[in-house]
Amino acid sequence: MNDYKPGQTYRAQDDSHWKVDDEGCLRLSLGNGSTSIFQDEPAAVEDQIGPLELVETPITIPGLGTAEQPVKDGLVHFPAAPKKSDPINHPSHYADGWSNGAEVIDLVEHLRFNRGAAVKYLCRAGKKGGPEKELEDLRKAQWFVNREVERLAASSGHQ
Repeated sequence: MNDYKPGQTYRAQDDSHWKVDDEGCLRLSLGNGSTSIFQDEPAAVEDQIGPLELVETPITIPGLGTAEQPVKDGLVHFPAAPKKSDPINHPSHYADGWSNGAEVIDLVEHLRFNRGAAVKYLCRAGKKGGPEKELEDLRKAQWFVNREVERLAASSGHQ
């Protein structure tokens, strides 16, 4: 029989998952982060469904938090630190969603004004307000693109 410790999770042969509660009893894991009200002593559960295999042991490190499923691919995974809101220097509607961590400003500061403004509105469309605000941002982007086309056409004599 295993040495059951609070917080540990075990897997049964039927692939059900059981979490050890603070009292040392096993509770059936419901898969959505919660456990069932069913609670029993580990020996009784093993008698009913067979031996259990330890699948995860939470690891707690001050300042990093608790990793519920710590070992995955040989690495310890902790929850991501909550992002601090900074509406002036790093507004979420321009900073979130870019896989490389770049922000819209990193791109648009290298473009002419009208092009940069169009890209800015395209990137934030759908991230502020509801559908009406999204449509407004897309129309603003379109306005800046049209203005840039007019500027180029006028400067080259191709109106």
